[in-house]
Amino acid sequence: MFDPTMEFVMSHGKHADELTIILKGHLIVEYMLDKIVNDKFSKPSKILKYNFYKKLEILYSLDFIPKYLFSNIENLNEIRNKYAHDYRYNLQITDLFFYDTNNNLIKPTPKLKKYSIRSNARSYCVLILVQLRNHLLEKLNIDPRID
Repeated sequence: MFDPTMEFVMSHGKHADELTIILKGHLIVEYMLDKIVNDKFSKPSKILKYNFYKKLEILYSLDFIPKYLFSNIENLNEIRNKYAHDYRYNLQITDLFFYDTNNNLIKPTPKLKKYSIRSNARSYCVLILVQLRNHLLEKLNIDPRID
């Protein structure tokens, strides 16, 4: 069994582009959201058929996901959607804003050079995955490891 954050870190080379990083992070977040659904619902198949955002909304509306985590995952999904609907989309450092566990907004420094966007995208996904992993373990008593 693998820790989802480590799976993310190990699933792409250090030279992966921003699109690959965002897609892999998004896929592992969805895996962990599905873990919540499978663990907390008596009929998970009814919810698992929904798209990513609908599952996120359901989990948030039923208090399985706190506001800061909902906001971070929602933003990750918006970034993924930008890539999915615009083949020319280029990730901007300002897209990588983040909420800490106290719902404080942390904005990235826009002066960073282009080459650092890739490492910031990776760090951004890791932060979200760690938040989600910790929430599953500490608040929901769910083992988030990947089978």
